Amino acid sequence: MRNKKNAGVSLIIAMSASLFVLTVTTFALISLGRSFNEAAKVERFTRGFYSLESGLEAGLYHHNARGQGVNLNNPAQATNQTINFTNAPDTTWTVTGRAPVLVGLLKENQSVYVPLTIDHSESIENVPSSPDNAWINGIHRIDFQIYQKTKNDPEHADDILPYLRRSIDESYKNPIAVCENKISELENKSNFFKDIDNCEAYVDFLERFGEVAIPNGFQFDADKNLPDGSIDLVNTTALIDWNIARKKDGEPTQTLIPKPATLSYPCVRNAGEKSTFICSAANGTWGTPQKLSDLSIIVPGGLVSPGAKDLNIADHGSNDINGFVQDTAYKLEGIGFRALFSTTDAGDGETKIAGIPYVLKLKNSTGGNVDIPLPYFRITAQTNSREFGQVLNLIIPERQKNTAFDYVIFD
Repeated sequence: MRNKKNAGVSLIIAMSASLFVLTVTTFALISLGRSFNEAAKVERFTRGFYSLESGLEAGLYHHNARGQGVNLNNPAQATNQTINFTNAPDTTWTVTGRAPVLVGLLKENQSVYVPLTIDHSESIENVPSSPDNAWINGIHRIDFQIYQKTKNDPEHADDILPYLRRSIDESYKNPIAVCENKISELENKSNFFKDIDNCEAYVDFLERFGEVAIPNGFQFDADKNLPDGSIDLVNTTALIDWNIARKKDGEPTQTLIPKPATLSYPCVRNAGEKSTFICSAANGTWGTPQKLSDLSIIVPGGLVSPGAKDLNIADHGSNDINGFVQDTAYKLEGIGFRALFSTTDAGDGETKIAGIPYVLKLKNSTGGNVDIPLPYFRITAQTNSREFGQVLNLIIPERQKNTAFDYVIFD
């Protein structure tokens, strides 16, 4: 009897030891399997990452080969712009360098130059445009407008901003799709958004700069006193300088610049003396500045260099800004803008603003938009692999050309 009892205990001990070994082995195998899976995931992620990076490098190469304003984002060319890998997910890339509208935030001392020549290629197989074929044709008018704010008053619940803010901050939906779905439903829209009339540009502005508002009564310049000691409510402050350059074969470049109202004051509100600078309201506060294209209605054009001559019909075929732009004997070379304002309130010396929002459009003869070369370009690389589906966007500023802002405006 004792031997049978001992045999049973031995069997139980043997089975327990076997079960323990089996359990340890099982957990070891599970852990090993997880390690292999994690290693495989890391390898797939690494391959996918370098695949995306290759797409960005390809986009950067083709942009640099063609210059500012190139667009290589035609879906029909996706095959030509897909990099195929043997052991990594394929990557498709695009380059976007121009758009129907340019929306930005002009900051203190900032200059923006927009060349009006581009590479017209739609495929990487096209030969880059030669200088003689790079002009942007059909520009009939240049619209440049600045804004006090990019949003409506907070009590307007139907404004587009609350919907976009949630989709951008929470990343739960494509904000451009949200904008396009909501835009038709909204009755109340800010002037900034209505003038853009382009969800992609509006969302791009919000993602880069957020909401912008210049406080009512913000003073861009200190009070100016008249000889009798009273505050000057007529002479105003120049906020933005600009120039437009055009070229004719065999002749030097002509550059149109603003014409100051007087030598002492570039901006004057008197009926007989007005300026083509983009100016503030009376006493240096925020007003409703005119569009650049409307300045020709107020006063004949500006000054043309070389020589700083008055713009007139005899010498230049026109006597206003729009006529200068529309003269078909010339090709437009570029547009430049420069901030003349301070972002610190001259009244209290403390209040600061981020800058002044602006919208630039090139219009054709029927009022449609002509694509504008952007001061930055966007490269998008995308993989559609089931195991590694990712999109990577890279925004890169363009090199800014020095423009003709070397003349004295005022002391």
